[in-house]
Amino acid sequence: MAMSRHDIRSSGDNVMACLTAPGVAAIGVIAVRGPQAIPLVASHFRPVSRKKAASLSDGAIAPCRPYDDLCAHGQALVGWFDDGRQRDQVVIVIRAGHMFPVVEIHCHGGPAVIEWIMNTLRTKGIREVEIQDWLRGTVGDSVQRAVLAMLPYALTYKAAAVLLDQFHGAWCRCISQIEQLLVHAPVEARKLVARLQNLIPVGRHLCFPFQVALAGAPNAGKSTLLNALLGYTRAITSPQPGTTRDVVSADTALEGWPIRLLDTAGWRKTKDALELAGINKALKIWSEADLVLWLMDVSNPPVRPPVELNHCIFVLTKVDLESVWRAEEILDEGANSVSVSAKTGRGLENLARMLIQRLIPAAPEPGEAVPFTPGLCSSTEELHAVLQTANWEAARRLVPKLYDTGDRLLPSETG
Repeated sequence: MAMSRHDIRSSGDNVMACLTAPGVAAIGVIAVRGPQAIPLVASHFRPVSRKKAASLSDGAIAPCRPYDDLCAHGQALVGWFDDGRQRDQVVIVIRAGHMFPVVEIHCHGGPAVIEWIMNTLRTKGIREVEIQDWLRGTVGDSVQRAVLAMLPYALTYKAAAVLLDQFHGAWCRCISQIEQLLVHAPVEARKLVARLQNLIPVGRHLCFPFQVALAGAPNAGKSTLLNALLGYTRAITSPQPGTTRDVVSADTALEGWPIRLLDTAGWRKTKDALELAGINKALKIWSEADLVLWLMDVSNPPVRPPVELNHCIFVLTKVDLESVWRAEEILDEGANSVSVSAKTGRGLENLARMLIQRLIPAAPEPGEAVPFTPGLCSSTEELHAVLQTANWEAARRLVPKLYDTGDRLLPSETG
C-alpha cells in the first residue's frame, strides 16, 4: 500500500513507485529513487554473463559483483532479480535524476510479480509512494505530470493519442492562445472555449468508458445484440422472457473509443420480486447512462420506454423476421432510429456509427487540445459559462485555472 502524499524532491528517503498500470500485462516497471537506490537494488540483482546476455539464456549468472556491474555499465543491464528463494528475469535501467539516480526494474508484468519485487524492496527500507507523488518529484510540468499519471489507464489507442497530444503541448498552446485572444479578439476566444466545451465528453472518457445501456421489453434481443456488438458470447440468450435479471456489462471499443455496454433487465409490469428488483436497477442505469439503446422487436407489438430518455437511439430489432409495424407509425418525427438483425449482422455497422456520432459528435483532430482531467473539465465549463455573458474581464481572471489539472486525475471508477 502506497503512503500518503509526500514531496520526494527534497527528501533523502529511498522511495519507489510502480510506473505501469495495475493488472495483468507482459511487462511491469518499478522505479526506485534515492541516495541508496543503486546499492539497494543491486543487493537483489544478479547480472547474466555478457556471453549469455544476448540470448537471454537462463541460469548464466555472472561472477562479478552486482553493484560494480550496475555502476560500470550505467545505462541498462540484463539479469535476475533474486530474493534467495525465487527470481525473475529483468532489465535494469539507470537514469539520471534530480539529486539522486533513478533505477528502473523492468520485470514480467502481473500483480503477483510486481508485488513480490516491491515487498522485497520494502524489506530494504524502500518506501512506496503514489504515482502522482513520484511524478511530482521527477517531472516539472504539471500538465505533463497529469498525462503521465493517466496514461497507464488510457483504455484505447485513441485515448492514449489524445493524452500524448496534451503531453506534447496541445493543451498549453491552446490556453496561451485563449489568453491572447481575450485581449485582442474576445469573441474568437469564446469560440475556441466553446470547442473545448464540446470536447469535454471525450476528456471525461479517456480512462473511463462511455456507458451505453441496452434497454427494452423482455425478449427484444438485448442480450443477442450485446453479443453481436462484442463479437463473442457475453450474455445468456433465451426465447424465455426475463432471462436477464441483473446487469451484464462488457467493455469494447468502437472506432477507437472506449465503450461499456450494459445489458439491463427487460421492462414489463411484473409482481415477481426478483425481476422487479432488476427492472428498478435498470431504470437507474438508464437515467445515468451516456446513451440508451431502446430495442423494439419489429416482429411483436412495439413497446415504448416507460420514462423519458434524454439520450436515446431506437433500435428496431429482428428485421430478418416479418414486421408487424412500421417505424413511422410508432416513432416521433426526427427520432434517431436504426434497423438491425443481430442474427444476420444487418445494420450493425450503421448502429455502431450512429452510436459514436451521438457520443462524440465532433471528435478531436490530431494535436488538438482536449480538457482531460476532471479539474480541467470543470474549469472549462466555468470559463465557457462566463464567456456566454461577454464578461471578458472575469474570463481573463479565470484562464489561469486552466493550467491547474487538479489533484483528482482519474474518475472514481477506472473501469
